[in-house]
Amino acid sequence: MKRTLITLMTIMLIAQIWLVKSEAVDTVGRENLNFDENLTDQETKYTLNSNILIAPIFFPSGEEINTDEWLQGLNYYSVERLGFSDIPFHYVVDSDGKIYSVNKTGDEAKIDLNGAEGSSIIVAYLAQEGDVDFTDKAKTGLNTILLQIANENSIEYTDIQIANLRFLVNKTTKIAQLEARDVTGTWLTSSKKMKDHVKANYSPIAKKYHVKVVEAKSPDGQLKPGEIAIVELKLKNTGEHALYADSDSMLLGTKKDGKLSKFFINGIWASQSQVAILSEGDVLRPDAEATYQLKFKVPLYFGAQKETFIIKDGVGHTIESTDFSVEINVGAITEKVIEILDTETGYLNVRASDSGNAKVIAKVSPGERYIQKKTSDNGFVQIDLGEGELGWVSQKYIKRIN
Repeated sequence: MKRTLITLMTIMLIAQIWLVKSEAVDTVGRENLNFDENLTDQETKYTLNSNILIAPIFFPSGEEINTDEWLQGLNYYSVERLGFSDIPFHYVVDSDGKIYSVNKTGDEAKIDLNGAEGSSIIVAYLAQEGDVDFTDKAKTGLNTILLQIANENSIEYTDIQIANLRFLVNKTTKIAQLEARDVTGTWLTSSKKMKDHVKANYSPIAKKYHVKVVEAKSPDGQLKPGEIAIVELKLKNTGEHALYADSDSMLLGTKKDGKLSKFFINGIWASQSQVAILSEGDVLRPDAEATYQLKFKVPLYFGAQKETFIIKDGVGHTIESTDFSVEINVGAITEKVIEILDTETGYLNVRASDSGNAKVIAKVSPGERYIQKKTSDNGFVQIDLGEGELGWVSQKYIKRIN
């Protein structure tokens, strides 16, 4: 066995690798492949892969080894000799149509690939020397796995590609990458039929995300209206998918009762009832914990102000059992405060001067509170809209708070 693996690694060092998409019937998980999981301590890279690559790769000439042994050798060679953090494929399909799930991170493993657009889920096909096409059994398996990957990751058939792959090793840094090159012939013809199969059966499945609120810590002491309060929210990803900002898996702290929040910050919150939890570049991996600092505006409501939030994903699905409360103790101020009353239109115009004919510069909503700056003899009150902007509203639709 040792001699076989050494021979395989030597051959693979100069081999070119073909990428082809695959579908699975009989699937073998990584846990059943006896990979040496102590080969690398590199941090796993996650990404939202945007396309699928299919690749025929060839058994070494004259080697009599089974698929499991070949994959064990490829794993050792890729990690120990070439410096990859894992085997550089997501799935492998053999000539019998059996599917091997070989990357421990799953579909979200980031595999650096030169010459390809976007980031790819790579499906390799184990071909025999001299093969110019997939076997019929392999085509069945490939159709199955391609459709599964496409549906689970919302990847359309137009984003399925086939390419010739080879290892590239930088002579100076010794860092290895995969490079994709064009492929032609029967491989390309068969891959087009596989894409047609995905097109005809495409039905994307929405991913479900799971998060546990470990702790929600509101600021201590009294704060003044207008200040920014920092709430620390500690979360654990209890699902099987990584969570990313600016994606369907983004996390939004959402006012549980569906109403507008008193703590809303214009330009920072996602909406008047939702605060984004993940910032650009944030990734919360499965089983990982992280603490996020969320910004809440201290409102013009005095005493203990408490609101309850629940976490939703980027497409509006509520993540169960994620309630958390924010409580801010607001101190009294000497400035006069007014509250907007109900109006016939559901909003109140804010004007540039104390006249009903003056230009409308903003609209405010019933229940909102503002600091009063001046009053006029024309029945108007000047209010502070924030960020140095002032405007006038009719006294008919305000209530004085202090």
